[in-house]
This record gives sequence, structure tokens and C-alpha cells, in this order.
Amino acid sequence: SRLALWENVEAKRLPFEGLGALSAGASSRLLQDYPEAQRNEILDLLFKPQYGASLQVLKVEIGGDTQSTDGSEPSHMRYRGETPDCSRGYEAWLLQEAKARNPLIRTYALAWGVPGWIGNGTFFSEDNIHYHVSWLKCIKERYDIDIDYMGLWNEMPWGDVWYVFDLASAIKDAELSTQLVLLDQASSTASADFLSLFRRDERFQELVAAVGLHYPCVSDPKLLDALEAHPHTRFWSSEELSTVADWGGAGCWGRMINQNYVRMKATSSIAWSLIWSVYPNLECFGNGLLYAYEPWSGHYEVMAPLWTSAHTTQFTKLGWNYLPVGDAAGLLPEGGTYVTIASSDLSDFTIVIETLTGRCMYHDGCFHTKTPQEVQHLEFQLSDNLTAAARGRDLEVWATNATHWFRRLEDLRVDPEGILRISMEVDAILTISTLHEATKQGQRASSPKDAPEIPQPAPFPLPFQEEFDAVELHRSPPFFADQGGTFEVVEDMDLVRGTRLNRVLQQQVLQVPIGWSGAAPEPLTLFGGTNWTDVDVEVSARFEGPTSGKFTPLQPFGHQTVLSLLEEGKKRSRKARYVGLCARVLRYTFFNTGGKPQGYCLQVTDDGLSAMWTLTASSEVVAAGALSDASKEKIARKGWLQLRLEVSKARIRALIDGETVSNIIDTSLPMGQVALNCGYHKCQFDNIKAKKGKGEANPRRMAALLVEHLEDVRQTASNKLLSLAMEFHPFKAARAAGLRL
Repeated sequence: SRLALWENVEAKRLPFEGLGALSAGASSRLLQDYPEAQRNEILDLLFKPQYGASLQVLKVEIGGDTQSTDGSEPSHMRYRGETPDCSRGYEAWLLQEAKARNPLIRTYALAWGVPGWIGNGTFFSEDNIHYHVSWLKCIKERYDIDIDYMGLWNEMPWGDVWYVFDLASAIKDAELSTQLVLLDQASSTASADFLSLFRRDERFQELVAAVGLHYPCVSDPKLLDALEAHPHTRFWSSEELSTVADWGGAGCWGRMINQNYVRMKATSSIAWSLIWSVYPNLECFGNGLLYAYEPWSGHYEVMAPLWTSAHTTQFTKLGWNYLPVGDAAGLLPEGGTYVTIASSDLSDFTIVIETLTGRCMYHDGCFHTKTPQEVQHLEFQLSDNLTAAARGRDLEVWATNATHWFRRLEDLRVDPEGILRISMEVDAILTISTLHEATKQGQRASSPKDAPEIPQPAPFPLPFQEEFDAVELHRSPPFFADQGGTFEVVEDMDLVRGTRLNRVLQQQVLQVPIGWSGAAPEPLTLFGGTNWTDVDVEVSARFEGPTSGKFTPLQPFGHQTVLSLLEEGKKRSRKARYVGLCARVLRYTFFNTGGKPQGYCLQVTDDGLSAMWTLTASSEVVAAGALSDASKEKIARKGWLQLRLEVSKARIRALIDGETVSNIIDTSLPMGQVALNCGYHKCQFDNIKAKKGKGEANPRRMAALLVEHLEDVRQTASNKLLSLAMEFHPFKAARAAGLRL
């Protein structure tokens, strides 16, 4: 099949604005905790030109202390008037590392949520304009990084024209060069109100550098027509991929890079996520160009999507142009796509061809309109200018398929008639380029050797102990992943003498944030092995000061005493505070749940008048009671409570200040992590210890305890149930009673 490659007139070409990835939703949390050698190699693989993914755009979240998919990222300004601190979290650090490796990388920022003080709970407000501009200024002043682009609110309504005008004016008044991107909506089409305003308002048009949609897949004719009339504004796929990083995900990503331009004239595509560097029991596990979620071992995995990225990034430069669809880009005759990206003077060019068949997670896979099924023998007829650029030069050819990633093939040359010939297999991506700088981790051989050695995977260390004294102040401790609020290390103060004692972990967010998708889960931080089973864990916990916070009593389960205690707690819930310790957190889910840990959680609640404890399983109360007088006295004196959970097989034992408050049997949660939780008030934790549990008691004792438990929660147990229990079949007994054990 012969395909013509013609550059057309310059006015018909669109700027190539880079291929990038998104660090957001806390998906990069654990990367900073890696040993230096492995951390640097990972960062090189992401950002170093002509080395790995060689990303040309880095998009980051502007943290808001609220859950944004796989965790909460810290805010730079937690209350009105606070001096901005954009060093919190890891996005500013990541921007630094990216710029150090590639000073030309473009930067882009977007908020998922913001602190609750903004606009007294209103996102689109003058407060929020000040908040966003203060972050831009902080990044510029502290790190000398200009943020090139900024969006408004991730996958939420875009607001109103006054907000866009005032935000743009504030950016200009601050002498910043940041341009605005709208809409960052998860849709294939732009909203009608935006399009109507964009068509008629020239000032608005000038303020919108790009229209970004998430996972668009198919073109929006109305949007393309509007952009055609105003070429200053381009179209981007500003969030893309979100698919597991196996070969299928690599195929999705490689196809979208080409297809987004061919179908929609998208001049930039940005993958979420940059890296999967968060625990595997969280939402959307498996997205990313690399996997790096074992900082304690240093183990990481280079995934195929990294190399499908390289087929474009290692052979192009910002400032080059996409040659027009229909002239030098389009569909392959038997399925697949091709694009041509060239320097402005046409002295260098790159052709990227793909027949990838991997399924994307959206739009029923977002496949080709025609499925590639056989090898295609292609002839590209180059224009006179492109022929002149290629004549007498070896054109490099690199290919990736399911078994060989980013492999250099034999060079090509254009024939005297200006024709390039290549055979294209099914489910592959191939690049032909005049550039000779591409490498696979620094090596240009077709089968590179001596790649950095990657440490072997290892389980999370157990026993584990953290006293926080060696952790940098105002930072999250290693291996802790916040899922709501923000937990940071602070100096503990002697309340009487005013002297410094030691460092402790403190929850810092005092007001419920304006959350993404309307949800702002309660503060919680996770750590530990996702496969921990029998474990004893304890922590010192206390309330810091008599501040009020948000407390929502959990749904009750069990006998009337629990019901009455919880009902009484509801009456004073506006003033209640709580601290908690969880074990066997099997999963933490955010979407459609509002953020609930699926684990066993021991929680102490204090409303200033009374104090009680609850034990929950997957956020359902299974036991509750009043706190002892000694523990109440500790709370009154702002002293430390000792919380402990011992989980061994089906035995769940909860202790407060050394006293057993609950001892139950439950089989619903077989394994998981440890978590600390707290309301939207300050609370402190110290001296965390986790060790392997002692193992299960003998079956006769287990059956006796089972009967005791069943009699307590179900007074009318059947004779069959009791006989089964006495025969030491606790799990059968539970099924017969319809109970979760």
C-alpha cells in the first residue's frame, strides 16, 4: 500500500506540544521514599531525554488535603493568611527532578480539591484565585520554575466567565506567564455553555491556550469547528490511558498517542498515571508507565507503556509540527494509524506507525475503526522537501511488540524516487526517524546489556517500629500514605514547661475540604504490608487541644447497648473528636463509598462530656462501650492513650491502656495494612509498633469463645448452631446463623 507524505503549507500544520504524564491522585506518593540509587534511575527513566519515556510534559496536582483517587496530597495554604508552603508533599520535588533532567519539559498544574476555608466552601471564589496564584508564585520564587499551564478543577464544572477573567488577570498582575487550560472534563465533547461563550467572546478565546478533555476517544465536530476558527487555542487529551500497564495497556497508550491526533487533531496527550508508586490495595491499581511501590526493598518494574511513549518522545522535539491529517497522517489501509512530525524547516522528521490492539478501560476499548489482522507492506511516498531531508541519510527504525520492547532494527534509506518501504506487523508500534539520538536506558544496541540491576521484591519489614524522631519536620514519614487529611511530623511540646520533647505524627487539617466529586473522606493514613495476616499493632494516641471537628457515627450492629451508646453520641456529634487504630485494612475505597477502610478499626471518641470506644469491621460497628475512668482522665489531661489490636486468624482483640475492651471472632477480613485515623481536628500519634501475631488458640477454646460471642449478639441462636459450635466448626456455625465471623 502506498501512502503519500506531504507537508502541505505551513498554515495547515499544527504545533507538536508534547507527550506527557500526570502525577496526581497521590499515585507518586512512595517514590520519594526509595533508596537514592533506585529513585534516580526511575526518575531518569521518566524524564531524561533519549533514555526512557523522555517525557516532554509533566502535569501535577495542586494538593488540597483531600482524597483525589489513591490518597490526599497536602495543601500549600491550610487557612486564610497562612504563608504558602509549596514544598509540602512531593509534587514540587517532582517538578524539580524533572526540570533537572530536562530543562525544556513543559509543566501543567490542576486542582482536585481545595481547603474548606476557600470561599467559605465555594470553589469558584476570589479566595480560590488567590490560592491558585499563591501556589504559582511559591513554585516560581522557591524553585525558579514557571508553570506553563494551569487548569481549573479536575473533571468538575468549569465555573463562570468572571472566574476565568479574574484568574487570568491575577496571573498577569503577579508577573507570571502561566496560560489557562479548560475544561479538564471526562468527556468526548465540550460542554455547550463553554462552546457558546468561546465562539462569541474574543477575549475569552485569547485566554484559553488549550481545551483539554479526558479520555475523549472520538472527535467532537462542534469543538473542532470552533477551534478551527480560532487556531490560537488547541485541543489536548489532557488525561489519558488510566489502564493497567501490561501489554494491553501499552497498546492502548501507543494507539491513543497517534489516534488522538488523527481523529481529533490533539496536539498533546497526557497519561495518568506517571507512575504507580502507591500501595496496590487502592483504587485503579496497575496504572502507570512504571511500577514502584516497594521503597523498603528498592524493587521497581519498567512497564511496556514507558516504551510505547518513547516511540514518539525520543524522536521529536517541542517546537516541531504535526503534518496535516490526510497529507502526512491518517489511517493505514488494513487498520492502524500513522503520523508524521517534522522540524519547522523540514530538515528532520519522524514517522510513527502503529497497529496496536490493546484495550483501553474506556469507550469499549477505544479500538481502531478497522482491526489490523495481517502484516501490511507499506510504501511511503515522500514529498520533495522530505525526500531532500532524508536523501543520503540512514533513517533509524525502532520497533516494539508484545515480546520485544523498543528494539532497534536495521536502518532504512529512501530510494531515488523518494519512497520508504517498511513491513508492519499486527499489534506493534514502529518509528522511522532522521534523528540518531535514541537509546534504551543509554544504550543504542538492538539488544542492550548492562542495564541497572533492580533489587528483588521483598515484603514490608515486620517487625516495624516508627518513633518519628528521625523524620524531617512537617513531612510525611516514610511508607505512610494519607487517604484523607494530612499527617505530618511535628515537634511535641511539654504543655507545662513549654520545652521540646520529641517528634510525633500529627493530623493537620482542621476544616473539611472542598472535595473532588463532592467527597472529602475523614483523615486516615495507611502503612504496612497489604498481605499482613496475624499481627499485633499498638500506638500511643492523643487529642491535641479541645478543638471541634467532624464526626459521623458509623452504622450500628449488635445489641441494644451499642445502639443506645451510638444514639447518644449522635446528639453531641458536632463537638466529638476521635482517634483510631486499624489493622487488616484489606482495601481502601473512595469511588462510590466516600472513603471507607475495609479493616478492623478501634476508635476512641470524645465529645467533651463523655468518651466511648467502638470496634468496627469494614466500617460497621461490631462492639462498643464506655471508656474506663482512667482513660477518661488521660483525655482530660491531654495525655496519651495506648491503643492496641491483636489480630490472629479469626480472633480480633482490642485493648485500650492495657485493658481488653473487646475480643471477637470475625473472618471477613483475612489480611491487610495498618492505619491511623482521626477527625478533622488535630490529633497526635507516637511509638507505633507492629509485630507478627502469636497465632490462633486451640480449636476447643475458639469454639467456646464463638458460643460466647454468638450468645451476646444473637440471643435466640438455634440448637443446630450451638451443636455445630460445640463440635468445633465455628465457620459452619456462623453460616447457619447468617452471621459474619
